[in-house]
Amino acid sequence: TRCVRTLFSAPALPGLEAIPPRLLAVYEYVSTGPWHTALISHPHHALSQVLSGQARVRQGKNRWTVGPGDLSFYSPHQPYQGEHLRPDEPYRIFSLRFDFASTQAWPSHLPGWLHGEAQRLVDAIFSAAVGGRPDPLAFKGLLLELMDLCLRSQALQPGRPALSAQATLLARAKTWLQGHLGEKFDLDALAAHLGLSPSRTGHFFKSATGRSPGAYHLEMRLQAAAQMLTDPDTTVTAVADRLGFAGIHHLSRRFKRRLSLSPEAWRRQQAKSGPMPAPGEAAV
Repeated sequence: TRCVRTLFSAPALPGLEAIPPRLLAVYEYVSTGPWHTALISHPHHALSQVLSGQARVRQGKNRWTVGPGDLSFYSPHQPYQGEHLRPDEPYRIFSLRFDFASTQAWPSHLPGWLHGEAQRLVDAIFSAAVGGRPDPLAFKGLLLELMDLCLRSQALQPGRPALSAQATLLARAKTWLQGHLGEKFDLDALAAHLGLSPSRTGHFFKSATGRSPGAYHLEMRLQAAAQMLTDPDTTVTAVADRLGFAGIHHLSRRFKRRLSLSPEAWRRQQAKSGPMPAPGEAAV
């Protein structure tokens, strides 16, 4: 027998809260007796933690056994299947579902030396989600920390092609920028996060993307502004405030320079013709 209980389901939210990363749902699964699942895949990222019981998981050529306390990651559209190894014990897990702007595959599990840090983040997400005080912006920060943890460990996963040092560093930089959309760009803070000097950070980022990290960050903020403007209840002033622009005129000037339309004109066009790609959508 199998029981699924929804502990948290994210409501539809406007504005910055609707931009990935987002926590979508938290589930509890309890099953008893022998079972062997068919191939399962999700459209979103998923993370599960075993609370009791033991199972064997298979994902492609990778196989691993999970027991109490173990964390497993499942990337979008990456099928896997499982088998209960102790049918006489209930198998119970918590599962988080979340999304990111990128569908890049994550490692299936973390090395032991990162487990404590990952557990701290998972506990914080779970407590906030089921404790009656869900904060979408707090979830974003925690999920970005979790993603950064996975990126740091990805090259260490056995049986997986390692990302180059530059690719890993660039992914971590983009993750950090995504988590600071509501702030003015701070090169020193990004450099400190990456463990590089500010000058080296700027040089490596521009050589990898063709743009400075500040220009890339501005592009991401303009993308977020374009998405927020599709909500008719969100004012242009609110968009400017939430995304760290100096004011409505600062946002309008940047927006028009990039898109050749003012924010108000962009909103009218969206309402009239339906969704269009946000500025620079394919590039970021």
